[in-house]
Amino acid sequence: MKTQMNLIFATVMLLAASVMAQAQNSAKEPIYNDGERLEYIISYNASVWPRTDMGEVVFATKAENYNNVPTYKISADASTNNFFSFFYRLDDHFHTYVDQKTLRPLAHECEKKEGNWHFGSKIDFDWRTLTASTWWKNFKRTTDNTKTLSLSPQSMDPICYFYKIRSQDFSTWKDGDEQTIEIVLEDTVQQIKYRLLNREEVTIPKYKPIKALKFSCQLSRSISEDGKSRDNFYIWISDDPNKIPVLVEAPTKIGKIKARLHRMSGLKHENTNILK
Repeated sequence: MKTQMNLIFATVMLLAASVMAQAQNSAKEPIYNDGERLEYIISYNASVWPRTDMGEVVFATKAENYNNVPTYKISADASTNNFFSFFYRLDDHFHTYVDQKTLRPLAHECEKKEGNWHFGSKIDFDWRTLTASTWWKNFKRTTDNTKTLSLSPQSMDPICYFYKIRSQDFSTWKDGDEQTIEIVLEDTVQQIKYRLLNREEVTIPKYKPIKALKFSCQLSRSISEDGKSRDNFYIWISDDPNKIPVLVEAPTKIGKIKARLHRMSGLKHENTNILK
């Protein structure tokens, strides 16, 4: 159960980084608003275990100063629901501060409480030197861990990528087009390869069929010695000006983990094709 729950919520957090086109040197006008809120329901599907809602992830944006710099504070909070908390409790919090002018992250913080495990981390970005200073700690131990990572101009933390993707223009993308992106974690820079599979309509509870872009995503570390992928997952993004991730799906050995859009508010563009 613990391994499955970790995969569920890690998958949703990685939608932050799954299908973002390479960031351009010049920042674009952000597509999101101060006060935007997106809520996702996490479920697990298996032949012997029909769709069961296990928890939620909430993304929220707020204008806030960070070290006297105007930023967007982007928060992502993940938790199990009351029923599944009886078996395995998860309470994770992520915060990223994005410079309003450059749309680059200045800092990323997280605190995870999963079962009896308590973990914290922070990443400070220095774009003048293209480095990131990272700190992380398992609070059951006395040791603090630190590391300095080299960055490229396209490097970002996962939460920042969740929003950066929505400023990209996919109108020229053809089925099969793919790119690789970089995500900064505590002790490494992780690559994810993503490919546009097709444009299609996707159906999720509460909403009419949604016109969406479907991407397949592959973690670079998930390639085995035989060259086969072990951790592919899929994401559908609304094919409209808001570019909202509406569904994430990660196959497992015995079923599928899904994150589906549940509620949204404070959107910048009114002309969305996501209708109830």
